[in-house]
Amino acid sequence: NGKLADVLLFSYLKNPETGKQVYQKLTELSSHLQAETPNSYNGWRIKGYIAFLDKRPEEAASALMKANQARPYDPELVASLCQALFQTSRNQEGERLALDLLSHKKDASAVYDILYRYYVATGKLRDAEALIKTKCANNPKEPQYVIELALHYLRTGQSQQVSATLQSLVSKQAEFPNARLYVGDFYAQSRNWERAIQTYRDGADAE
Repeated sequence: NGKLADVLLFSYLKNPETGKQVYQKLTELSSHLQAETPNSYNGWRIKGYIAFLDKRPEEAASALMKANQARPYDPELVASLCQALFQTSRNQEGERLALDLLSHKKDASAVYDILYRYYVATGKLRDAEALIKTKCANNPKEPQYVIELALHYLRTGQSQQVSATLQSLVSKQAEFPNARLYVGDFYAQSRNWERAIQTYRDGADAE
């Protein structure tokens, strides 16, 4: 039933607009699982995801919370649960849950991203910065996270920190051979064409 739930959920999440039959099957499967086992992880998970997609965040939060209690620390489930909690103004609960998950699953990128957006939306920019730094520290082999930190500094007008962060990535050229490509893409994304072209040229010369 767990594998069937995964297949049906993937199908429905991919195309909820035309998935009426899948929706009905998921609803039936959820009811069946809960009838067999009241604390069924998959039963509550399916019910929660359906409610979340139906824009019923309170119901989604309730169901996903029970799924999380049945099987804690599923990053995908916690990501949806945190979003539902934030949408229903249960902010402290959502933040606490996200931080708890990240203390156990340090590579849960989606949870970092959801918590980061919450911090930015609520003006907690120091917390947002600290979170991305933690994300980088916990995932030292992911250069893209360093770029995310530079983007945060760019958005918050900290130009010196932008340069220092990008330079810290370039300085690890041996560890990240494509470091200048990442940095060049950063400048291109921020429409700093002169710096982008120069960085790409520097990368080509280094090659």
